[in-house]
Amino acid sequence: MSIVSLTTGYILFQMSSVSLPVSLLRESGPSSVAVEISELSAEGGVAFLHMIDSLLRSGRDFDLAHGFLALFLKTHLTTVSRDPVAMETLLRLSPRLEQVWAELRAQFDQSLCLLSYIKSALL
Repeated sequence: MSIVSLTTGYILFQMSSVSLPVSLLRESGPSSVAVEISELSAEGGVAFLHMIDSLLRSGRDFDLAHGFLALFLKTHLTTVSRDPVAMETLLRLSPRLEQVWAELRAQFDQSLCLLSYIKSALL
């Protein structure tokens, strides 16, 4: 079963759980993921963006979501830029990405402060 066959019905991405499509992509190799993403239709692309949004909202698999989004945009940027629904979805996705990056940056800063304190306390 491929992600393309899942998106043709546009059903699984609209469910509250996106675990099946994500697990299919996670278990695939890089070339398989590239093929699956390149074969997405316009409706499947919008659904794929919703899946990325769900991944970011869950707070898990940030690297996976970011990598999938980068590959999707690299492959479908011209198509997405002509599709108003896809552009609207991307515009809603952008603040979420910024928020996740800000949270990650804050966690890294906190870890660095803690490491600096431990380093200075031990020396």
